[in-house]
Amino acid sequence: MKYRKYDLNVIFVEDDDYIRTSFSTILTYLFHNVYTASNGQEALEIYKSNHDELSNPIDLIITDVRMPGMNGFELVKELRLINQDIYALIISAYNFGPHIDLINEISVLNSFLQKPLIGDDKFFKLCDLIESRIKENKFLKEQQSLKEQYKNAIETVAIVSKTDPNGMITYVNEAFCEVTGYSKEDLIGKTHRIMKHPDVNSEVYKNLWDTVYDKKIWQYKSLPSNGKNGQTYYFDTTVIPILDNKDDIIEFIAIRFDTTLLQNSMLSERKAKETQSIFLANMSHEIRTPLNGILGFLDLLKDFDSLSKQDAIQYIKLIDKSSHNLLEIINGILDLSKVQSGVVEKELVWFDLYSELENIQKLYSAKAYEKKINLYFKDESYILKEIKVYSDITKIRQVIANLLNNAVKFTAENGVIELKTTLIEKNSESLSIMFSVCDNGIGISEDKVDMIFKPFVQENQSTTRQYGGTGLGLSICKEFVQILGGDLQVSSSKDNGSVFSFTLEFEYSINESEIHIDEFQKNNQKKFTGNILVAEDVVINQKLIYAILKKYGIASTIVSNGQEAVEVFQDEANRFDLVFLDINMPILDGTEALKKIRLLQQEKNIFIPVVALTANAIAGDKEKFISQGFDHYLTKPIINKELQWILEMYLNYSIKTDVAQEKNEQDSLMQSQMLDIQQLADKINVPLEFYKELLNDLIELYVIEFPLLEKHLSSNNILKVQDIAHKLKGAFGNLALQEFYDLFKILEEKELLDDQYLNIVYEIKQLMDKYALCSNNTES
Repeated sequence: MKYRKYDLNVIFVEDDDYIRTSFSTILTYLFHNVYTASNGQEALEIYKSNHDELSNPIDLIITDVRMPGMNGFELVKELRLINQDIYALIISAYNFGPHIDLINEISVLNSFLQKPLIGDDKFFKLCDLIESRIKENKFLKEQQSLKEQYKNAIETVAIVSKTDPNGMITYVNEAFCEVTGYSKEDLIGKTHRIMKHPDVNSEVYKNLWDTVYDKKIWQYKSLPSNGKNGQTYYFDTTVIPILDNKDDIIEFIAIRFDTTLLQNSMLSERKAKETQSIFLANMSHEIRTPLNGILGFLDLLKDFDSLSKQDAIQYIKLIDKSSHNLLEIINGILDLSKVQSGVVEKELVWFDLYSELENIQKLYSAKAYEKKINLYFKDESYILKEIKVYSDITKIRQVIANLLNNAVKFTAENGVIELKTTLIEKNSESLSIMFSVCDNGIGISEDKVDMIFKPFVQENQSTTRQYGGTGLGLSICKEFVQILGGDLQVSSSKDNGSVFSFTLEFEYSINESEIHIDEFQKNNQKKFTGNILVAEDVVINQKLIYAILKKYGIASTIVSNGQEAVEVFQDEANRFDLVFLDINMPILDGTEALKKIRLLQQEKNIFIPVVALTANAIAGDKEKFISQGFDHYLTKPIINKELQWILEMYLNYSIKTDVAQEKNEQDSLMQSQMLDIQQLADKINVPLEFYKELLNDLIELYVIEFPLLEKHLSSNNILKVQDIAHKLKGAFGNLALQEFYDLFKILEEKELLDDQYLNIVYEIKQLMDKYALCSNNTES
């Protein structure tokens, strides 16, 4: 027999030194690696030390039987505890008859041999067989390892399930459960019908089973499926039939990849494009309509010589109205853009909620009257007249105005609209008010109610064509209400009108003095040392600022414009500790005056803080003035705590506490019969007699300026109207006459229609009559 070298690693165990040495030399020619041991214990240690060796594991034990300590049978038994598949050849010079049972027990191959081995064909045949089996076993293990690696790789990235030939689920991996929300207990023993999505045609599932039962692989892109919570998931799905060696189906494996995020993104993009398409269609219609009016009537005006004066005036009015409509559309888009970009913040102030709602109702009553619609304001809370609240009046006003505007738009002639407030809850610190706008107009279909709060969406396109509008208003209103802590809701049905409502929580106060004077000011009077240069062009404001600063113990120099302020500063700069500059002044405004004062400071090598003093108090003004170089910013009407905070920042001061005096003043206030004027004087923190003097000055200013405002209004000179409104707004506001302040503010800032201007002018006159301010009655 031709001998060859076997790719096996062997331990040869023999207690006889001569046999071990001589025979091991021969074995080295026959095997890849040969280890020798003189007894069973030594062989066991050699095996253990090589057991985890991947490159040279022990494949075969050739051992003598009779050895001191541990014999060959005992050695093989111990090795089988470590590796039950280890091959062993038992050799002995003695008869094996008495040990046949032991040999059968421990030998995989019934492999017992008589010494000497060399020359025995059985030995070499056994070595051939062992090598063949080891290689086969090694190949099977490698295949099994690869199979496990493939399985782990797939299970790591894919969602895997198995079913039997009847479609019953037999296995799901963890990823399957994590994505769908089902547990293994929910799925094992069920079919995949548990995840069937109603949008998938039954033909899809029929094609699946026809394909896999035909022993072919079935695939489907983004198959919709239902999760346990009812949510829709999308999977790229592959179903593979597994066959046995007889080519029969034994099971199916489904491999899925989650494409839900991708599909949702695609759906969102599709919806965004649809929304954009609707938006562009609406904008095309809405913007073109006023533009057509503007351009059309401008063309007619070009032929001015052939027009009558009456026609020309009519055309100009129509152009003006179309321009305002266009501006309203653009402002709506800008408002929505601000809301969606997250730059809108709450601007909290104290205000009279009842008066604000009353004013809004009056403004829209004129518009309702044109359509013969009755518009009412009903305060079912029975508390609003007694309190002031702390919130963002600008946003509340815009929300209610938009709701009323819609109600008028969608209500037919002889309809009824009601603005209503209801007290929901009240405690010592806060209260909740529900606002409702109810109408008996065209209403909204129940299946369309959820759509109307989406941007650029109305109930349907015919609504847009018939009634106009961009569909932006309600979306902005809902966002504003949410910013204020509420939620805008609607109850409506087709042809039965609508009710829009929202509830807001307010901090409130019954005593007006609590609104503007904080707890520290109530019991403590600060006295400052310093001299302030003040530039202010309105005489009433000059007197008021002088009195307030005097009460704080501060000397002041008052000038009427920016040029005078620069001249005084040039001559007497070292005398001043602080400068207040009004922004809107004749000759030289506050911003230009600041530039010249800064240059003078550089020349004189001094630094004196300069504060912007202005009635321009819209969002962004503070940042604008600071960026222009002002050190701080103070709004008109002046709020004492804000003024005091600035004075504390730049001037030295001391504190005088007089609780008893404060209590006496409060008692005196309660006993006074001049409640209105006394409260107003306390509100701006000046003596009563001085307030009366300021009030007389204010009335003189009103008597001069208001007729001019009416004159400019009749000639449609809106810019002049706004200039005078700005001046009167600041003057009335400085004396805490909030109702007048709010009306003049609307005249100054809002682009209104003719009748709305007239309504506000009428309201101002009514207020003057109400308080008898033009009847020499300021003493009572």
